[in-house]
Amino acid sequence: MAKLQKMWLTFLTGEKVGLPTSPPYLSNTSSLFLKGTSFASGGSGLFNSTGQGFLFKTLSLPKQVDYFTTLQARLVQHLGAAGAEQHLSKSLFVVVIGSNDVFAYFDNNNKNKLKNVTPDQYVDEMIAILQGLMKQLHSLGARKFVMVGLGSLGCTPAQRFKSNTEDCNSDMNNMAIKYNNKLTAMMAGLQSNFNDINYTYFDTYPVLYDIIQNPTKYGFKEAKAACCGLGKLNAGVFCTPLAIFCPNRKDHIFWDKVHPTQETDTILVNVIYSGSPPYVTPMNAQQLIAL
Repeated sequence: MAKLQKMWLTFLTGEKVGLPTSPPYLSNTSSLFLKGTSFASGGSGLFNSTGQGFLFKTLSLPKQVDYFTTLQARLVQHLGAAGAEQHLSKSLFVVVIGSNDVFAYFDNNNKNKLKNVTPDQYVDEMIAILQGLMKQLHSLGARKFVMVGLGSLGCTPAQRFKSNTEDCNSDMNNMAIKYNNKLTAMMAGLQSNFNDINYTYFDTYPVLYDIIQNPTKYGFKEAKAACCGLGKLNAGVFCTPLAIFCPNRKDHIFWDKVHPTQETDTILVNVIYSGSPPYVTPMNAQQLIAL
């Protein structure tokens, strides 16, 4: 199993699939990782510019796929071409990407926005990059994919923090929906062109949005504020040693100003694994694994 951004699907690899949590690829760049690895890099995105700051650097999805290319060559060397092909055809490739690119677009310093790139144009660029990377993964032997759409990003505590009324950022939510719609079409097109591809697509947005709008239905008490942080809605800063923690994180939908809690992630992963349309299509992860 390969995870290409991000780490919150650890339940899928562990509890659901029956494998240990995938170790990071960079922990041992000479290993074959026959039981899976993670190429994820916190804060990264589809664009090479996403997640690049003065004090931190992340590995974009194109760079993560470059690392997989190196691993695939090593598999061929040790298992032979036929052995590597068989191994990878049964492997599950979990792709969770795009949130940080959308967050970056709404950053006041984003160069694309300053150059008057429209949301539609920006999303089209994201999809074009992802489509190229998916074709590259397919050429290297990947056949099974779990594709995770964007959630209601505008309803994170970080976005409510910026609103005087603590409302969701509707523009950001609309961009997430645009991306998901184009991702759905892209995957259908890839499967049409490559009939050996099988995939699970999880439409995160309506599931997470329903949790946020109806928290008590899912056992939550707090839908707006983060469990860990500082300031209004605990969303002024990320979770640090100086942050304030909520008494019971299971009451909260969000752990910090952008990430869901473990309780929320568990709900999402359960839908990915055994859910049904319209939230998971054309099959759920349990069915995908059984192929």
